[in-house]
Amino acid sequence: MEENELRIGNFVYNFMKQPIKVTWENIKWSRDVNPIPLTEEILLKCGFVENGDTMQFHLQGQIVSFNRLDGGNFWIMDTDKGIRCKYLHQLQNTWYTFKGKELEINL
Repeated sequence: MEENELRIGNFVYNFMKQPIKVTWENIKWSRDVNPIPLTEEILLKCGFVENGDTMQFHLQGQIVSFNRLDGGNFWIMDTDKGIRCKYLHQLQNTWYTFKGKELEINL
């Protein structure tokens, strides 16, 4: 991963495949970390609630949709625009852009 992909507070896997939170102290290790793939389980740990069989998840008015036809990617929607999120840190960064605050995560 490149340093410019990460913000302080993003979650990634360390070299032992354990989730860690990026801090000022460990940002220099960004080449030794891997992104955490976004899954339904991760969305639930972020506080999203599944909307029945529609493969949509909701939190604070924000919608995240899962699209099997698009290689199994998640899309976070804002009005008429959607941003593809393949990894947890991408969802965190997009959430911060849309909401102006950090996404609470309980890994």
